[in-house]
Amino acid sequence: MKNAAAVCLLPLAVAAYGAGYAASSARKVSRALRRILRLDWRRISHGPLELKTPATWGDIETTSDGMLVLHNRPERMRVDGDLVWYGSTIEIRIYRALDPRPTIDNASRFWKVRLGSPQDPLIAELIVANGVRPTKEREAQQVFRSLRLTGDPASIVWPRQEDQGIALRRVVPPHGSNIARDFESF
Repeated sequence: MKNAAAVCLLPLAVAAYGAGYAASSARKVSRALRRILRLDWRRISHGPLELKTPATWGDIETTSDGMLVLHNRPERMRVDGDLVWYGSTIEIRIYRALDPRPTIDNASRFWKVRLGSPQDPLIAELIVANGVRPTKEREAQQVFRSLRLTGDPASIVWPRQEDQGIALRRVVPPHGSNIARDFESF
């Protein structure tokens, strides 16, 4: 009798297993399609500059040396420090072609593109730290390729360049954490 009940329940178990497998496969296919079609990406703009980024990226920020920067993480989720930067940072820097910029060291890979007219060109640089995984690098290149100038570059509000001097910047611990302070003393 017990054997007969087990034989009767076997098709139900196989059907339940098959339904679970199908649901899991459908979820994987759905995630892959969302990633390929970039359905969860958002459009960011700063004046006539426009690009599409994943939802996990930050917004365009201004820097004290007169350029615009887009990071792969929002500001509240970044921790300043060399180890963190060299391991996971992706930045898109946008600046006027006539502004002097420091050279990029060997700790990262970079790509440049000129935007705008020859009279008023802009430079956009994608900077990827060497520790970034290849999938994130490909994602960053897709974001970089989506960068468009939809209007007059003269209408961009540029931050004023401040004299940095030689003073070192103090790392401010995010949200009361000691991580940045410990990193600084390491």
